[in-house]
Amino acid sequence: MAAGNKSRAKLTESEKEFFRLILIRATSTNIGQPYIAPALFKLIPVSSPGLHTMAVDKFWRVYVDFEYMQERGVEFAAGVLAHEPWHLLRDHNARFANLDGDDHNPLAWNIAGDLEINDDIKKLIPSDSIFPGVDTFRKLEEYQMAEFYFNAVKDDKEIMDKFQAPQPDCSCGEDQQQQGQPQPQNGDQDGGDDGEGDSDGGDGEGDSGDQDGGDQNGNGTPDQRNRPRPARTGQRNRPQRPGRRRKRRRQQPGWPHRSRTRPQLPRPR
Repeated sequence: MAAGNKSRAKLTESEKEFFRLILIRATSTNIGQPYIAPALFKLIPVSSPGLHTMAVDKFWRVYVDFEYMQERGVEFAAGVLAHEPWHLLRDHNARFANLDGDDHNPLAWNIAGDLEINDDIKKLIPSDSIFPGVDTFRKLEEYQMAEFYFNAVKDDKEIMDKFQAPQPDCSCGEDQQQQGQPQPQNGDQDGGDDGEGDSDGGDGEGDSGDQDGGDQNGNGTPDQRNRPRPARTGQRNRPQRPGRRRKRRRQQPGWPHRSRTRPQLPRPR
């Protein structure tokens, strides 16, 4: 994807309708995968112009080039969408982090994950997808794990050069959480306006021990000392109701587990 193109989470009406159509087709009983419908409907669509495919991240966002997919049609787009949630269901992100050694190649792992998924759903995805045992990957065995395919393709320069592709400019990953959730600064913990270290939302630039904006000894200014305090209206000022003592039921012999069965008499001989 070009560096100038940005992903956007707000879809247009036509994009929403198109995504709804491919969701229905991808989860249909006859030509879809109804058994993973909850995973498909959990995906959060994000428009990524210029991507020329779909992609997912660990936050269940699916990046879609709607213009490219609409040109190819609903059936093609539904086939591509049927592939994407399997990356999350097979926990590819955590498995990539647990690979042995320091040679972590994201592109090689992405290819290996596609090979692991595609040979299981051949009839549901577009025919021009990559498959083990076909074309470039004709030497690879079918129905293997992604780790097996990763070790096979990571050092293959021909494959790496062929599948070099621009990635979506989505600002996703671990940094996204930090960008989306700003941390409190200057010690503000409970909504202090502008103070540095205000623990109770004090106004102005009071110290950490100020409660009413005065100095540390509680003197404050004359206006603050003479300011009438509001009357407390809460549970503390309500009159206490007299406690109600529960009457204990007098225990009877065998109560409450008294047996109601008749004693067994000896059988006559």
